[in-house]
Amino acid sequence: MDDKIITFENYNDPMLAEIILGRLKANGIDCYIADGNTIGANPLYTQALGGVKIKIFERDLEKCRAILAQDEDLKVDEMPEHDEETCPYCGSTNVRYGTATVKRTNWIGAVVSFLFMTYPFYARKAWHCFNCGKDFE
Repeated sequence: MDDKIITFENYNDPMLAEIILGRLKANGIDCYIADGNTIGANPLYTQALGGVKIKIFERDLEKCRAILAQDEDLKVDEMPEHDEETCPYCGSTNVRYGTATVKRTNWIGAVVSFLFMTYPFYARKAWHCFNCGKDFE
């Protein structure tokens, strides 16, 4: 057969890709995961490889979309929606959750990191407002 194999979806989480692969196989779709072992062994390669890929035959594309459209449990939100959070200082909704811009590390952690030539051990996370530039919890 001359069926073309295509990438159906890319995922940052190998476990979510395995769950979706199982769902597709349970519905009779021939598919497999590419780069799952590499990213599972070293998650830092996720950006370089483009994530864990689910490969399917091109003829099954619409059937796969229909299978996943039925299942609401596979919708995963890793971050809270930023429109729910507002800045307590200026009231803006232009905020993001991530590494804090103020007090990222303490002095002891910085000295130990410098001595052992490693990245800092602790990075505080907080909401950051892009309008007023302040961090908040």
